[in-house]
Amino acid sequence: MNHPALDLIFQGDYDGAIAHCEAAIQTRTDPQNTQLLGLALLLQGREEAAQATWLIPLAEAEPEALEAYLSGLVDLFAQTLNHCLEASQFFAAERIARQLLELDVEQASSHYGLGLALAQLGDLDAALASWQEAIALQPTFTDAWVQQATTYQKLEQFVEAGECYAAWATQQPQNADAWAGLGLCQGKLGDWDAAVQSWRRSLSCKPDSSPVLADLSYGLLQLGQVEEALTLLQQAFWQTSDFAETYCHWDSTSPRNPAVSANAAFLTALKSASSQIAPALHQVGKLLAQNGQVDRAIALYQQSLAAAPSNLSAVLDLGSALVQTGQGQAAIALYQSALTQAPDSAELWLELGRALWKQRNLEAAIAAAHRALEINPRLAEAYRLLGLAHLATGEGAIAADHWRTLLHQQPKAVDGWCNLAAALTQTEEPAEALHCLQTALRLNSNLAPQVAQLLTHLQPLLNDSLIAEFQKTLPVDAPTGEISSTRDWVARQSSRADFVPVHPPQQMVLKPPRSLDLTPHINFRLGLLMQVPSTFVVTLPGGRFWIDPDQSSLAIFNVAGELMRDLSVEFPLLTPGHPDLLSRQHWVFSAEKLPPVEAVSGTVVALAGLSNNIYFHWMLDVLPRLKILQDSGLDLCGVDYWLVSDRHSWQRDCLHHLNIPPARILPVQDHSHIQADRLIIPSFPGAAAWPQTWVCNWLKESFLDSQNLDSTLPKRLYISRQKARDRRVINEEAVMSFLESRGFTTIYLETCAIAEQAQLFYNADIVVSPHGSGLTNLAFCRPGTQVIELFSPNYVYPCYWYLSNLIGLDYAYHLGDVPAGNFWQSLLYPLVRVEDIFVNLESLRQLLDAMMA
Repeated sequence: MNHPALDLIFQGDYDGAIAHCEAAIQTRTDPQNTQLLGLALLLQGREEAAQATWLIPLAEAEPEALEAYLSGLVDLFAQTLNHCLEASQFFAAERIARQLLELDVEQASSHYGLGLALAQLGDLDAALASWQEAIALQPTFTDAWVQQATTYQKLEQFVEAGECYAAWATQQPQNADAWAGLGLCQGKLGDWDAAVQSWRRSLSCKPDSSPVLADLSYGLLQLGQVEEALTLLQQAFWQTSDFAETYCHWDSTSPRNPAVSANAAFLTALKSASSQIAPALHQVGKLLAQNGQVDRAIALYQQSLAAAPSNLSAVLDLGSALVQTGQGQAAIALYQSALTQAPDSAELWLELGRALWKQRNLEAAIAAAHRALEINPRLAEAYRLLGLAHLATGEGAIAADHWRTLLHQQPKAVDGWCNLAAALTQTEEPAEALHCLQTALRLNSNLAPQVAQLLTHLQPLLNDSLIAEFQKTLPVDAPTGEISSTRDWVARQSSRADFVPVHPPQQMVLKPPRSLDLTPHINFRLGLLMQVPSTFVVTLPGGRFWIDPDQSSLAIFNVAGELMRDLSVEFPLLTPGHPDLLSRQHWVFSAEKLPPVEAVSGTVVALAGLSNNIYFHWMLDVLPRLKILQDSGLDLCGVDYWLVSDRHSWQRDCLHHLNIPPARILPVQDHSHIQADRLIIPSFPGAAAWPQTWVCNWLKESFLDSQNLDSTLPKRLYISRQKARDRRVINEEAVMSFLESRGFTTIYLETCAIAEQAQLFYNADIVVSPHGSGLTNLAFCRPGTQVIELFSPNYVYPCYWYLSNLIGLDYAYHLGDVPAGNFWQSLLYPLVRVEDIFVNLESLRQLLDAMMA
């Protein structure tokens, strides 16, 4: 249908469409105007009025006219549904799809469209049910099978996904993706014979698919067909893709990362696997062993050594794997045999000593460790082995000497401090032992249970002068109770506890991201509305603050030791209202002990949050708590200390800029468990990692010098993470070359002060960047600024999409390729959070063209 009112509806001008239709109806009778009027009313949310409007022509209609009218209404709904889905108007699409189903519940396409809308609104269960309805009505509805298959796969429901992929493959036997997906599900379920057959079918349709070749090689490896597996893997990485060559070049020209270098060594060994198989077998074995497949790694190490018996590195790896699987005697025999060929290998003597130690042959283990030190006197692990062995034999003085030597080389070796304390307990030197345990707790407060156990052995040795130090070192019990609502708890108290509400809750409307995908990645399917919590300030007399060593878990306790649940956060930082927030228990309840409490006199404000040294959390979680304090109206003149991180110079600059006196800072990294006379805790500015809208305005007011903006700054920015440790772009040279040809300037934010970063982003028209803290600066952008975020294939965290919604940015994302295949990719990057990104340049070009059109 072509109609002016429909154009207005598609533009979102429902009032204009209503006025047009009402005026037209006054002058002439036209069913289209009535249909469109009802449609506009429906999309305004006035469903009853829409229904009444559509019924008007039906009262006196002849059967033939009635059929034509209803047919026209169905066509209009179908046309509008397609438009709404294409325009990411998913609320409207859901309404239209449901109206279509009221007219004809047996239309498979309507159920399919409803499923697409529901999926985008975050209701995946309902979406899957809708697609199932479509399939029940039309079993050959391939698109519905595809949506079910990919959604079940992303939900890691591989049985259901496999059934859907199988149906897809049956209907389209020449579709390579269908067979590849089926193979993936079969592999995930451990049916490697079936997976191999499916991947071979996929390759018969698309022979040069490097990800499928890689997956097939992995399946063959699981079946023990090593030679063919290596041949296919070499083909996947070095012949049908430039992945391996690019990766190895990137490793050689970038800041060194041990994990990346290990991956590059694996890829390099594969390159010559056809002529030199031993290194390839060894490297594949190492990769499998690092990911828990030790038995299969042992077989590959043995094959490697059969081809190259003098490879000491393979001997060491095989011996380690044998010890790990309880085959200690075999490992000892292996090391002893290798030592006949390499008697001056300190590493071999050390590993022999470790294997003997595992077998409780302490005397032989000690001798082997001494032989290793004769060859290499600075071999720290040999001192560790000697310390353990002499501690086990009760020779505390000798053990203590070895632990001191180790700690001279590795002063942050926490196990060294604990074991030195144990040795000093044997030699009845309690003062130094206490010092060791205090040092261990400073380095890693999660060792509180072990320290508590060591203190029980040390306590009988203490004299009166050491009791105070003992009490300072003594860990405390974990909490047993919690308060779910701080506000309600304060209302019940007669103490000086106080609760001040500051900002009301906010309902955020979320605009779906742009991408080249038919439907956005599952991690963006959070619905189109998000309720962000209110903010407040709490004062707790005798309140306690605790944070774990890696700053991934934080707890606030009242004076009675009860956990204040709505002030205590930990990773993962789920979206507000996520069902798991109510069901999961805070980590502290599973702890045996917490580190000793440090008493702090006076009033302390706790600004610190999680991952305080990460720019994203610092700018969006920590600093805005100052604004909450300011807006609360509390008198802050009496604050004695501010508990906050000041580890980095940029943090100290921020605190100085915001008038926090350096003399009153309690660095949270040095004061992880405190109890203050009066603890003031501003809430997070919404939820941790999910702030309210005012945060971005406050950051601009605080850090953006609007009076001295530099209009000469580049308009198109590419933010490089090449100086970071992880989530870097593997083929960044090619990406930078492409973007620079389109007028982009590459920026390394590490070289810029925060004020400079603010200016850069405020001035930008478009920003392209891999996922990382640099995108926090989107908070400084002007509304309408365009953003393309580059993600690694298995780590998509939508925090910057959310941030873009706060200030009205035009956001899109690009998902990196997986040329290594699903299974090898997970071996190369077992921790998805650090996964690097291989950008498909053609896809990036298409997305950029669509954004800038």
